[in-house]
Amino acid sequence: MCPGVHGDGKPSRMMADAMIYQLVAQRFASSERYEEAYVSSRGLVRIVRVLDVSATSKAWAAEVSNHACDAPGSWYCPGAYPPELAALLDPTSQAA
Repeated sequence: MCPGVHGDGKPSRMMADAMIYQLVAQRFASSERYEEAYVSSRGLVRIVRVLDVSATSKAWAAEVSNHACDAPGSWYCPGAYPPELAALLDPTSQAA
């Protein structure tokens, strides 16, 4: 079993919330939104480049208060997605 997947095959909450998991699980195939920048020889590692990122999302990501660090100045900052990605990550959304 790979990390982030329970014994019953369902993803952990953290994995289910990950954008890349959403892209793969929901089979997003729009080259207008992202492109695979790298795939390892066995297909276990994939790096995805998000295309056409809005100025609003870039500004949100640049704002230090949105970095979701465990303490000010910490190296551990798991991050968060900009609000504009909410529709993409929401499984009930019709965005595709």
